[in-house]
Amino acid sequence: MQKRVLTLLAAVVVSAASGDSTLAADILSPPRASPMPLVYDWSGFYLGGHIGYAWDQRDNDIYGPTGSFLASGSTSGSSVLGGVQIGYNFMLSPNWVLGFEADYSGASGNMGGSASDANFGQRDNKIDGFGTARVRIGYAWSRLMAYGTGGFGWAHEMITRTQVTGTVNQAFPGTVEEAAGLAPGWAAGLGFEWGVQPNWTLRAEYLHLDLASQSFAFPAAGQSIQSGARIDAFRFGVNYIFNVGGPRTY
Repeated sequence: MQKRVLTLLAAVVVSAASGDSTLAADILSPPRASPMPLVYDWSGFYLGGHIGYAWDQRDNDIYGPTGSFLASGSTSGSSVLGGVQIGYNFMLSPNWVLGFEADYSGASGNMGGSASDANFGQRDNKIDGFGTARVRIGYAWSRLMAYGTGGFGWAHEMITRTQVTGTVNQAFPGTVEEAAGLAPGWAAGLGFEWGVQPNWTLRAEYLHLDLASQSFAFPAAGQSIQSGARIDAFRFGVNYIFNVGGPRTY
């Protein structure tokens, strides 16, 4: 009987000792680190393309041979557009992104508009392309980034003047004169960009360009047109980011 009691007590002691050592091991072992969340890597050089639609408004002042003011008017037009963009992003933190971008958009339609009258002929205004060089500042929620942008803008503008009826100076009926030039200005906008893959992003953005007034001369008619333009564009694009890390942790 005593042997059985001693054996039982020994078993209890061994079991208790074993439990204490396990508990002590649990207390002394270092805590396991929780896995770091993945943050989308926006940094790196990127290249892409875009399509969209643009509207323009042009204010025209017409002057005579001596520089005297003759008339003024406005034209407007719209066009489908397409183009390319190139840029570089820096991740300032897991959320803030600083970037630089340059782009060009070509217009395919009647962005510029037309006007016609007997004294000043038919005037066909056209903007066949525009570009920008801008800074982008974005705030990213991992794969989704909202950004504002601003910088330099420019457009290639043309005005074709056709003398439809009558004669003005040396412009006889059927006389066609064309003048073109690059108009500088500023550009600003905002947009959203979504990282669909480690290196591929989709974007939607609005952009406004305000261009300086330019002078277009028509020697045969003895007239010149001082024209300023504003452009509003909505564009959808895709970019490929040439970074090497893909998603990373912070």
